[in-house]
Amino acid sequence: MTTYPSTEAVAETYNTPGNKSPLEAIATYEEYQREWASSELGSHAISTRMEVPRGRIRTWKDGGKPDVVRGIETAREHGWLEVDVDSEIFGALNRLVAGVFSGGSITDQTFLPSFSAPDDRVDAQLRADLETLGSGCRIAHSNSGNVEELVPKTDTSVLGRVLVALGAPKGSKVENAERLPSYLYQHPESTQYAFARVCGHTTH
Repeated sequence: MTTYPSTEAVAETYNTPGNKSPLEAIATYEEYQREWASSELGSHAISTRMEVPRGRIRTWKDGGKPDVVRGIETAREHGWLEVDVDSEIFGALNRLVAGVFSGGSITDQTFLPSFSAPDDRVDAQLRADLETLGSGCRIAHSNSGNVEELVPKTDTSVLGRVLVALGAPKGSKVENAERLPSYLYQHPESTQYAFARVCGHTTH
């Protein structure tokens, strides 16, 4: 059975300077962990052998990780990767993606998702979904200060990246979105129906 989102799709939301791609950044760090992390060699020797800048090796020796690695680990810990479409987790993710289309947004630089529900029913549902995903929920005010929005309490940018990987539009103007998420056309009507309910296209 097809699962969403893929690790690769979430990884591709990261910018990884010094690497050809986010997947290369993950592979390089995994090589370090597998072959060099427990080595007695110094950072200069490891840097030479791996052809990786010495400063990066020092950071890894001190416990640091590439942002993409940390993000993928966080998403995996929450169960947000490779999710079965029949699961409760995917149902929550699907409705949150719809929430972005229905007056929400995901910021360009920080991937912070926020949701402005069209009515109390959708508001309650999105609150429950954020709790189901383990990120929690809090109230924030829009930039204008006139609108209360729902935002995750924790791991906000990772959740935002997961939603973008699923097909949620990024940026303040959802109207710029060219198409709906592709998974909607590949799975049962129940997935489409749940999406449409959040968007206010049906009340039944």
